[in-house]
Amino acid sequence: MSATPPAPAPAARPRPAAAWLAFSAAMTAQVPAIADRADLTVTVAPGAGRGAPACFLPATAEIEVNGDHLPVDPATCNPARPAYRERYPALWGATVHECAHAAHSRWRAPEGTSAARSAAATALEESRIEARQDRPPPRGPRLAAR
Repeated sequence: MSATPPAPAPAARPRPAAAWLAFSAAMTAQVPAIADRADLTVTVAPGAGRGAPACFLPATAEIEVNGDHLPVDPATCNPARPAYRERYPALWGATVHECAHAAHSRWRAPEGTSAARSAAATALEESRIEARQDRPPPRGPRLAAR
């Protein structure tokens, strides 16, 4: 048995209250421009993130953000307004970081990879996606496939 229990299956997680659902929808509306993907959904709720401040789930194109990092009432937040984002920089930063994973992460540890090698590759991947996300978008015609 591991020290950390696995994250509950999506059906077992409690449904967030209306204010969290509305805030999640507002965050979902913001991520396509950041991640350069229109298929992502964002769930912000207390306890979301599967033990981390936030996480990207590639198989389902979901970003989960732990609402415990939102220092204000979600009903008072409007992520479409940049000035409002300054009220919750940690939560906004975690969301942007996960958008970087959605846009740039493709590597997964092959079966049998040692924990040390996987940890080292993951650390490199973190800095790589941050650097890629920080670059201005390319000029000219967009690439059809990534």
